[in-house]
Amino acid sequence: MEYIFQITQYDTDDLEDEVAAALEKQLEIYSRKRFLAMWRFVDRNNSRRASQKVIKKRTILRNIYGILLTVMGIFLLVPGLIDPKELLLPLIAGIISMIIGVGCIWPWRRKSNRKFHKIAEELLSGIRKSLDETSDTSLLVRFTEEGMSLLNNSMIAYQDFHTIIDAKNIFFLVWLDKVTILQKKDLVEESQEAFLAFLEEMTGLQRIIVNSGIS
Repeated sequence: MEYIFQITQYDTDDLEDEVAAALEKQLEIYSRKRFLAMWRFVDRNNSRRASQKVIKKRTILRNIYGILLTVMGIFLLVPGLIDPKELLLPLIAGIISMIIGVGCIWPWRRKSNRKFHKIAEELLSGIRKSLDETSDTSLLVRFTEEGMSLLNNSMIAYQDFHTIIDAKNIFFLVWLDKVTILQKKDLVEESQEAFLAFLEEMTGLQRIIVNSGIS
């Protein structure tokens, strides 16, 4: 079985909300794996009717949480998102280098929304620029039983996949420390549901559905 995406230009305005939502969801997944105790506390106390004492503890926890993630080096290096010399890989960016220091993002929801949208805007603009600059008019990403074949013919094994995010118009696929963003409209012939079922079977992962905006 083979699933092929024939890459077309990305509409940055239409996709920005979805990429921002996917980035936030991936950050939550990443952090939950590394800070289990803190997330258990957040989940346990994440109720609307929280006492002042609980709110105070939650604020302290979030501050500590942000500092830890910042120290771990989760920050955005916009110039490094897309290397102009790597025109055959416009869909790939280091997921770790895409996310700005969470110490500036997580504690304040309104500020968080702006930050994730800024990251999404920069990422999509970089992809759009790279596609504009390449002379190859037949850019394909293939999924076979062997793995995901990228634009430079490199093969990514399914065992290296970490996350499958399903948004309204895109598939946001995280593998190793990178991400591939594919537009659903670029899937050739086969159905989107069949592709997702195939990907889930090959990777052993379950899709995560996100809405078109920061939830």
